[in-house]
Amino acid sequence: MNQGQARFGCMAAAGCFRAAAWIFLSLSIGLRPAWAGDSNSGSSLARPAEIVSKPADVSTDAVVQGKPYEAERILNTRRALADGTFTTHDFSIREARDSSGRVLEEVDTDLPAASGKPPVHFVVESLFDPAARTMLLWNSLSKTGNLIHLPPRPPLPLNGKLPPAPNEGAVSLGNRTIAGLLCAGFSVQKTIPAGKMGNAAPIVTRHEWWIDNDLQVKALEIRDDPAHGESTNELVSIHPGEPDLSRFHMPSGYTVHEMGQPGAANEVAQEDAALDLAHATALSHQEAIAMLASPDREQRKTAAAALVKEAQASDDPALKDDVAYRLERANVGMSEALSLAGTAVGSAEHECATQPASPAGRSQFTAEITLARDWDTLGAVYNRQGNTETARSYIESAWKLDPHAYYASHLGRILEQAGDTGDAVAVYRAALQAQGGDHLKEMLRERVTALAGDSAAPTDDTEETIPNAGKLTGSAFFDLTYFSGVGSPTAAFASGAEPLRTLLPIVAQQEKSSFALPDAGPERVVRRVEVHCEAQTGKTPDCKLRTLGAHEARALLETGD
Repeated sequence: MNQGQARFGCMAAAGCFRAAAWIFLSLSIGLRPAWAGDSNSGSSLARPAEIVSKPADVSTDAVVQGKPYEAERILNTRRALADGTFTTHDFSIREARDSSGRVLEEVDTDLPAASGKPPVHFVVESLFDPAARTMLLWNSLSKTGNLIHLPPRPPLPLNGKLPPAPNEGAVSLGNRTIAGLLCAGFSVQKTIPAGKMGNAAPIVTRHEWWIDNDLQVKALEIRDDPAHGESTNELVSIHPGEPDLSRFHMPSGYTVHEMGQPGAANEVAQEDAALDLAHATALSHQEAIAMLASPDREQRKTAAAALVKEAQASDDPALKDDVAYRLERANVGMSEALSLAGTAVGSAEHECATQPASPAGRSQFTAEITLARDWDTLGAVYNRQGNTETARSYIESAWKLDPHAYYASHLGRILEQAGDTGDAVAVYRAALQAQGGDHLKEMLRERVTALAGDSAAPTDDTEETIPNAGKLTGSAFFDLTYFSGVGSPTAAFASGAEPLRTLLPIVAQQEKSSFALPDAGPERVVRRVEVHCEAQTGKTPDCKLRTLGAHEARALLETGD
């Protein structure tokens, strides 16, 4: 990868780091529709059916001036497991707003300890400037900052009389004192009918939030979803007054990457600038999707504006990802698509960054399934804009993290565009062994036949061998944790035959270069490696090593294998 290309981690609009955006933004379940056609190849491909998402923070881009403060929040999630037990996770966020309306958030976290070494502590920070429409993110580990230029957006109301986002059916809960603030409360309850998402019974979700009208601060937010658990974002202390403004600057010596800066004038950029979000036509979601397939570009722009406005106001990052991908397919609204895709990626990356350390659990691999999907979307948008190298890095990481034939189809086309026919054929062949529909795999077989002139037999390059001088037997799982700013992954023994623990250094050495993060993070990605050793007669045996994709790793945890 060319590190000179723009790299970014949490590319979110206002509130990417805001409270619940850390844990709650990335995981939500819904069904991604089949796409009408692939704008790059003209063929029809279906995205992976699973969309994993969780409710997001209710945030606003309104500039709140003259109301500075410093505060601390506690975020907590409680999720039911299949065996009837619960997992909980909580951490704190330091938050500050200056008199000009800029919002700073800081989170302390740790990189899991490497073998024989202590954990590495670092700080992740974000600075959102609603007036300048910029988000600056940096972390003390990679010494890298990401400056994101956000598209214009009309502010949403934030006061004690109206909900802070256009939620239909919001019910007033009256007033309540939280952390010394007199807050107005609102609640929205939604019911998903039986059968709508494959659910046997109706699913009832509840969203509750409390806003202080004076400082215009969210003091409490509660989300209760039977499918995903309960999340709480609570203000535990607040001190009005100007914070230390020296904290509102990234330290010197950091490398800064910019995203969203105006580039050379071209037809797409000029058309994108003409999207009228402020006066977007009131279309239903399905009406806008249908219109987006129109051959008339003006109608596609009208539909794109309606979808972008809906996605920007939504608290669901899965919707942002979905709209970004639809815009890429229709080749309209690319700057907005980049912003929406970046927001979804930022949410998923930070979900991965805040998971418990090894051994990784179901929530880690669920978050990585979402991250792979969002990386693929972002890569598709970059490819549409002509930034092929950055597109390749994101889609290649998505393919390796969660092998799906759909991601391979995107990666293969990029490789073909670059003239790397041999690599494209290798990816297509490997995809024939990965998850994905029969129709998609038939198309990939056709590509292999066209490029290589053979019968397109599938290949499986996921299995390797490592020396077994100790003649060990049995099976074990290891976790390799990749983190931005760290050259080599940390390795940990997860489970299995205890004698195989001695293979930890060899596993780490074997796998350290097999995967790369596409940006500055700070995501934490865990790849689960299976090692199987058998006794052999007459020669020094080898052990077989295989890296699991996120879907397979999660499935094994669910079945208990």
